[in-house]
Amino acid sequence: MPKYSDKIAKYDILAYLNNDILLPPSWGERIMQVAGKEGLEVFTLASTDRLYNLKQTKKMQHRWKHIKYPFRAIFGQRMFNLRLMAWLCYGNWERWSEKNYKRYGLSLSPGFSGSAVIMTRKGISNIGEWDPSQQGADYDMMTRSIEYWHHHDDMQPCMIINGVYCHHYRRISADEKFPPFKDASNLIELEEKWKDNSRPMLECFAINKTFKLPAK
Repeated sequence: MPKYSDKIAKYDILAYLNNDILLPPSWGERIMQVAGKEGLEVFTLASTDRLYNLKQTKKMQHRWKHIKYPFRAIFGQRMFNLRLMAWLCYGNWERWSEKNYKRYGLSLSPGFSGSAVIMTRKGISNIGEWDPSQQGADYDMMTRSIEYWHHHDDMQPCMIINGVYCHHYRRISADEKFPPFKDASNLIELEEKWKDNSRPMLECFAINKTFKLPAK
Protein backbone atom coordinates (compact mmCIF):
# COMPACT_ATOMS: atom_id res chain seq x y z
CA MET A 1 0.00 0.00 0.00
CA PRO A 2 1.50 3.43 -0.93
CA LYS A 3 0.94 4.73 2.59
CA TYR A 4 3.64 2.43 3.94
CA SER A 5 5.99 2.22 0.96
CA ASP A 6 8.43 4.79 2.33
CA LYS A 7 8.89 2.56 5.39
CA ILE A 8 9.76 -0.44 3.20
CA ALA A 9 11.84 1.26 0.49
CA LYS A 10 15.62 1.34 0.95
CA TYR A 11 16.47 4.41 -1.10
CA ASP A 12 15.57 8.08 -1.30
CA ILE A 13 13.52 8.30 -4.51
CA LEU A 14 10.21 6.44 -4.61
CA ALA A 15 8.17 5.79 -7.76
CA TYR A 16 4.43 5.08 -7.45
CA LEU A 17 3.43 3.49 -10.75
CA ASN A 18 0.09 2.21 -12.02
CA ASN A 19 0.09 -1.37 -13.24
CA ASP A 20 -1.31 -0.39 -16.65
CA ILE A 21 1.45 1.82 -18.04
CA LEU A 22 4.30 1.51 -20.54
CA LEU A 23 7.48 3.16 -19.34
CA PRO A 24 9.98 4.73 -21.75
CA PRO A 25 13.61 3.64 -22.06
CA SER A 26 16.00 5.12 -19.50
CA TRP A 27 13.19 6.69 -17.48
CA GLY A 28 14.88 5.84 -14.20
CA GLU A 29 18.20 7.42 -15.14
CA ARG A 30 16.45 10.52 -16.40
CA ILE A 31 14.36 11.18 -13.31
CA MET A 32 17.53 10.76 -11.24
CA GLN A 33 18.92 13.83 -13.00
CA VAL A 34 16.20 16.10 -11.61
CA ALA A 35 14.89 14.49 -8.41
CA GLY A 36 15.73 16.65 -5.42
CA LYS A 37 17.26 19.40 -7.59
CA GLU A 38 15.98 22.98 -7.34
CA GLY A 39 13.13 21.99 -5.06
CA LEU A 40 11.77 19.24 -7.29
CA GLU A 41 10.77 16.75 -4.61
CA VAL A 42 7.34 15.68 -5.91
CA PHE A 43 6.75 15.24 -9.65
CA THR A 44 5.26 12.95 -12.26
CA LEU A 45 6.00 11.68 -15.72
CA ALA A 46 4.03 13.03 -18.62
CA SER A 47 1.41 10.55 -19.81
CA THR A 48 -1.76 10.00 -21.76
CA ASP A 49 -3.50 11.74 -18.85
CA ARG A 50 -1.39 14.87 -18.98
CA LEU A 51 1.00 16.20 -21.60
CA TYR A 52 2.81 19.48 -22.12
CA ASN A 53 -0.25 21.63 -22.67
CA LEU A 54 -4.02 21.32 -22.97
CA LYS A 55 -4.04 21.07 -26.76
CA GLN A 56 -1.58 18.17 -26.85
CA THR A 57 -3.35 16.44 -23.97
CA LYS A 58 -6.72 16.51 -25.72
CA LYS A 59 -5.17 15.44 -29.02
CA MET A 60 -3.51 12.38 -27.47
CA GLN A 61 -6.56 11.40 -25.44
CA HIS A 62 -8.75 11.66 -28.53
CA ARG A 63 -6.34 9.50 -30.50
CA TRP A 64 -6.11 6.87 -27.76
CA LYS A 65 -9.86 6.74 -27.20
CA HIS A 66 -10.49 5.95 -30.85
CA ILE A 67 -7.98 3.10 -30.70
CA LYS A 68 -8.76 1.65 -27.28
CA TYR A 69 -12.54 1.25 -27.30
CA PRO A 70 -13.07 -0.56 -30.62
CA PHE A 71 -10.03 -2.83 -30.23
CA ARG A 72 -10.84 -3.68 -26.62
CA ALA A 73 -14.43 -4.51 -27.63
CA ILE A 74 -13.21 -6.87 -30.37
CA PHE A 75 -10.10 -8.44 -28.85
CA GLY A 76 -10.49 -7.87 -25.11
CA GLN A 77 -7.53 -7.31 -22.80
CA ARG A 78 -5.19 -9.99 -24.04
CA MET A 79 -1.51 -9.06 -24.15
CA PHE A 80 -1.26 -9.13 -27.93
CA ASN A 81 -4.09 -6.58 -28.14
CA LEU A 82 -2.48 -4.28 -25.58
CA ARG A 83 0.70 -4.35 -27.65
CA LEU A 84 -1.25 -3.82 -30.87
CA MET A 85 -3.09 -0.80 -29.48
CA ALA A 86 0.16 0.78 -28.30
CA TRP A 87 1.72 0.19 -31.72
CA LEU A 88 -1.27 1.79 -33.47
CA CYS A 89 -0.93 4.82 -31.21
CA TYR A 90 2.85 5.31 -31.32
CA GLY A 91 4.40 2.98 -33.87
CA ASN A 92 7.74 1.89 -32.44
CA TRP A 93 7.38 2.77 -28.74
CA GLU A 94 11.09 3.09 -27.99
CA ARG A 95 11.70 5.29 -31.03
CA TRP A 96 8.68 7.49 -30.26
CA SER A 97 9.80 7.88 -26.64
CA GLU A 98 13.31 8.92 -27.63
CA LYS A 99 11.97 11.43 -30.15
CA ASN A 100 9.72 12.88 -27.47
CA TYR A 101 12.64 13.13 -25.04
CA LYS A 102 14.84 14.88 -27.59
CA ARG A 103 12.09 17.44 -28.15
CA TYR A 104 11.10 18.18 -24.54
CA GLY A 105 13.98 16.83 -22.46
CA LEU A 106 13.71 17.50 -18.75
CA SER A 107 11.57 20.62 -19.11
CA LEU A 108 8.78 21.00 -16.56
CA SER A 109 5.11 21.94 -16.57
CA PRO A 110 2.94 22.45 -13.47
CA GLY A 111 0.43 19.70 -12.84
CA PHE A 112 0.40 15.95 -12.39
CA SER A 113 -0.26 12.61 -14.02
CA GLY A 114 -1.41 10.25 -11.31
CA SER A 115 -0.32 7.09 -13.13
CA ALA A 116 3.40 7.72 -12.49
CA VAL A 117 4.23 9.78 -9.39
CA ILE A 118 7.78 10.25 -8.10
CA MET A 119 8.59 11.50 -4.61
CA THR A 120 11.82 11.97 -2.73
CA ARG A 121 11.89 11.22 0.97
CA LYS A 122 12.12 14.96 1.55
CA GLY A 123 8.96 15.45 -0.50
CA ILE A 124 7.13 12.84 1.56
CA SER A 125 8.39 14.46 4.75
CA ASN A 126 7.19 17.87 3.55
CA ILE A 127 3.67 17.00 2.38
CA GLY A 128 3.01 13.75 4.21
CA GLU A 129 2.22 10.22 3.12
CA TRP A 130 -0.60 9.21 0.79
CA ASP A 131 -3.93 9.78 2.47
CA PRO A 132 -5.92 6.50 2.59
CA SER A 133 -9.16 8.47 2.95
CA GLN A 134 -8.80 9.74 -0.62
CA GLN A 135 -9.94 7.71 -3.62
CA GLY A 136 -8.45 10.40 -5.86
CA ALA A 137 -5.20 10.52 -3.91
CA ASP A 138 -3.28 12.13 -6.78
CA TYR A 139 -5.46 15.27 -6.59
CA ASP A 140 -4.90 15.36 -2.85
CA MET A 141 -1.14 14.96 -3.37
CA MET A 142 -1.11 17.89 -5.80
CA THR A 143 -3.18 19.99 -3.42
CA ARG A 144 -0.85 19.28 -0.50
CA SER A 145 2.18 20.19 -2.61
CA ILE A 146 0.57 23.54 -3.48
CA GLU A 147 -0.28 24.20 0.15
CA TYR A 148 3.32 23.50 1.19
CA TRP A 149 4.70 25.69 -1.61
CA HIS A 150 2.65 28.65 -0.43
CA HIS A 151 4.30 28.53 2.99
CA HIS A 152 7.85 27.39 2.22
CA ASP A 153 10.62 28.11 -0.27
CA ASP A 154 12.40 24.74 -0.36
CA MET A 155 10.03 22.83 -2.66
CA GLN A 156 8.10 23.42 -5.86
CA PRO A 157 4.51 22.27 -6.26
CA CYS A 158 4.14 19.02 -8.18
CA MET A 159 5.52 19.23 -11.72
CA ILE A 160 5.43 17.08 -14.86
CA ILE A 161 8.65 16.09 -16.63
CA ASN A 162 7.58 16.76 -20.19
CA GLY A 163 10.14 14.64 -22.01
CA VAL A 164 9.77 11.47 -19.93
CA TYR A 165 6.42 10.14 -21.11
CA CYS A 166 4.67 6.93 -20.10
CA HIS A 167 1.68 5.51 -21.89
CA HIS A 168 -1.28 4.99 -19.55
CA TYR A 169 -3.86 2.53 -20.88
CA ARG A 170 -6.48 4.43 -18.83
CA ARG A 171 -9.30 2.50 -17.21
CA ILE A 172 -8.54 -0.61 -19.19
CA SER A 173 -10.29 -2.75 -16.56
CA ALA A 174 -13.11 -0.31 -15.81
CA ASP A 175 -15.76 -2.83 -16.84
CA GLU A 176 -14.45 -5.54 -14.53
CA LYS A 177 -16.22 -6.29 -11.26
CA PHE A 178 -14.15 -6.09 -8.10
CA PRO A 179 -15.07 -6.58 -4.44
CA PRO A 180 -15.70 -3.31 -2.56
CA PHE A 181 -12.84 -1.70 -0.67
CA LYS A 182 -12.60 -3.02 2.88
CA ASP A 183 -12.10 0.52 4.16
CA ALA A 184 -14.73 2.11 1.89
CA SER A 185 -16.48 3.59 4.93
CA ASN A 186 -13.36 5.67 5.63
CA LEU A 187 -13.30 7.36 2.22
CA ILE A 188 -14.22 11.03 2.01
CA GLU A 189 -14.50 13.47 -0.87
CA LEU A 190 -11.60 15.80 -1.63
CA GLU A 191 -13.89 18.80 -1.12
CA GLU A 192 -14.84 17.52 2.32
CA LYS A 193 -11.21 17.14 3.35
CA TRP A 194 -10.26 20.64 2.19
CA LYS A 195 -13.48 22.50 3.08
CA ASP A 196 -11.73 24.62 5.73
CA ASN A 197 -8.77 25.44 3.49
CA SER A 198 -10.04 25.34 -0.06
CA ARG A 199 -7.53 27.64 -1.76
CA PRO A 200 -4.87 24.99 -2.62
CA MET A 201 -7.56 22.58 -3.81
CA LEU A 202 -9.11 25.19 -6.11
CA GLU A 203 -5.65 26.07 -7.41
CA CYS A 204 -5.07 22.38 -8.11
CA PHE A 205 -8.21 22.32 -10.26
CA ALA A 206 -7.16 25.55 -12.00
CA ILE A 207 -3.69 24.24 -12.83
CA ASN A 208 -5.31 21.16 -14.31
CA LYS A 209 -7.12 23.40 -16.80
CA THR A 210 -4.63 26.22 -17.42
CA PHE A 211 -1.23 24.50 -17.05
CA LYS A 212 -0.09 27.62 -15.18
CA LEU A 213 0.98 28.18 -11.59
CA PRO A 214 -1.07 30.65 -9.54
CA ALA A 215 0.54 33.65 -7.88
CA LYS A 216 2.33 32.65 -4.70
